[in-house]
Amino acid sequence: RKALIILLRRRGIDAAAVLPIVRVDRDGPLPVSYGQQRLWFHAQLRPDSSAYHIADAVQLSGPLDRRALQTAVDGLVARHESLRTSFHETEGVPVQRIHKRAEATVAYTDLSALAETTCPSRLRELLDTMATEPFVLQAAPLMRVTLIKLGEDRHVLGFCLHHIVADEWSLNLIVAEFADLYFAARGGRTPRLPTLAVQYADFAGWQRSWLEAGEMERQLDYWRNQLGTEFPVLDLAPGTSRDDAELEHGAAFAFEIPPELRNGVSELCRDAGATPFMVLLAAFQALLFRMTGERSIRVGVPHANRSRQEVQGVVGFFVNTLVLQGAVTGSIRFRDLLAQLREAVLGAHANPDLPFDHLVEALQPERSLDRHPLFQVMFNHQRAEGAAVRALESLRMAPYPRDERTTQFDLILDTVERADGTLGATFTYAVARLAAATMARLAGEYLTLLGALVSNPSQRLGTVELLGEAERAALTEWNRGAWEGVGEGTSSVSEQIARWAV
Repeated sequence: RKALIILLRRRGIDAAAVLPIVRVDRDGPLPVSYGQQRLWFHAQLRPDSSAYHIADAVQLSGPLDRRALQTAVDGLVARHESLRTSFHETEGVPVQRIHKRAEATVAYTDLSALAETTCPSRLRELLDTMATEPFVLQAAPLMRVTLIKLGEDRHVLGFCLHHIVADEWSLNLIVAEFADLYFAARGGRTPRLPTLAVQYADFAGWQRSWLEAGEMERQLDYWRNQLGTEFPVLDLAPGTSRDDAELEHGAAFAFEIPPELRNGVSELCRDAGATPFMVLLAAFQALLFRMTGERSIRVGVPHANRSRQEVQGVVGFFVNTLVLQGAVTGSIRFRDLLAQLREAVLGAHANPDLPFDHLVEALQPERSLDRHPLFQVMFNHQRAEGAAVRALESLRMAPYPRDERTTQFDLILDTVERADGTLGATFTYAVARLAAATMARLAGEYLTLLGALVSNPSQRLGTVELLGEAERAALTEWNRGAWEGVGEGTSSVSEQIARWAV
């Protein structure tokens, strides 16, 4: 198969587009994908970490059939091999084993007798435990499901999976398929889900054959040229650090992008031949420059890696991480920043398959346990398809918001285009490095920069005024106190700046 891929490439044929993913032999242990290999080694170093857990919860309103619910969960495990997969080590190499059966018993807790003032905190505690309790990778399924009763006909259903068997796309798929399986079980009918021609293990085998036949080197050449040899740290909070205990402790700050800004984003996309992803990321790059003064802004972005039709409905760890670099200065015009980013995005999406750990190994950036090697911030933009609320028969399903309690990075900006046309944003941040008050300020500054970008693309980045009147007054007062304190045993001006910035 590898020889065929090489032959096709020599003839100028895209092997990834023409070679089908075929089923691999299930007898014995199977190779893991490159992404799974990275997470396996992370788990060996930090077995108690929950940084690579993904969780979701839904509210259930109406009469609930717990037996049908368990049947639906059993159906998910039977349908997706990833939910029946465990991970082991053979001669120092991680392998995966697919089991014919695996039990995912739904944990049940009844909070209906608790006082209204106590119930919400206990509910959050249960969901946090579900999302953070370590998985044992050698024991399938690497999914836990919990059902929490809040009152008569009121429940919350939570899912948590290890990232080694799933990604966010998979989690959305699981929630959607759960609904189909539940209502089929409730009505005593066969589920109407499409047959899966391949599973994740088949993709993992196909991916290795394709990349090892030369595609990996081709894409590595692109990324070497794109990222260069210098990797400055984007220090969002000078003078702070994270120890092991704080390394993954995170919190979230959500805010809305006003309708007039949302409309401005759409207009700029049409005028500049860009996408909302590009415009929103350009504003984020501008914010990071204004925060740090760093001219080389590197941001990690997730790539779904599901371009092939065969894997659209498969649960598994497909997502890859791409690194987008921007050269930003105070004199750059917004339109030029956007054009630069547009080219970087198009180039990245033409070379999206190089496993991230291979990129890190090839570039050899300086390593540190308290920060990511190639970038310290991430950006993700999603489009929420379909209705947020699903009502079938007498049961209503709706998303249940959860607080993010872990993060692998100093700062993450997630933006989402919702089905109702609104545009939301969330900062997830490392609490050891950044404060909640900082997030409120950054949200305001981000909206200011985004407004400048869409209303006047010819404006230079450094000319945008970010401080409001109250902040300018506070800065004047702080500056007076800083100068009065010099020579009196107080901290230096630079140290006070660092404290004021966070």
